[in-house]
Amino acid sequence: MQSTYERQGGLVRRLAVWSNWLAALALALMMVHITIDVIMRYLFSAPLTGTIEIVSAYYMVAVIAFPLAYVHFKDHHIRVELFTAGLSSHRQRQIDTAVEVLLFVMFTGIAVLSIEEAVAKTQAKEVWEAGQGLIQVWPARWSLAIGFSLMALVSFSRLLSRFGLAGHQDETIK
Repeated sequence: MQSTYERQGGLVRRLAVWSNWLAALALALMMVHITIDVIMRYLFSAPLTGTIEIVSAYYMVAVIAFPLAYVHFKDHHIRVELFTAGLSSHRQRQIDTAVEVLLFVMFTGIAVLSIEEAVAKTQAKEVWEAGQGLIQVWPARWSLAIGFSLMALVSFSRLLSRFGLAGHQDETIK
């Protein structure tokens, strides 16, 4: 029988994997959108209206924000161990735990600010001018809110694991 924390770890893993797939989908859509725009522009002299705005407001933000939780879950961030390589494994775990606490606080803070910004832009129904029309960009503001919220969730899950509260140890995270 799985503990609540083990089920939570599985949920966090699934959310991180799905957010990574969303980023891959956004990347594929961006490539298709830009390719169609280039074809339309150079073969038919009729570019798609708003391509730059849609790419920069929607696709690029999703491609950056959504995979962050997955990268953190897999512990694939860039690590510089110049000063910690000679430390004992116990001391390295202590430093890693302290860094994880800082990351959790930072990710949670950024998530809260992103959510506040997304709510404000949603209420204002934010639009950008594109050609002769307007493109609603307020939905894209939620990408950062979701991405950093998932990062905070992954960090919290890792902390539970580090402190032995998750019913499993760090190796299930990696």
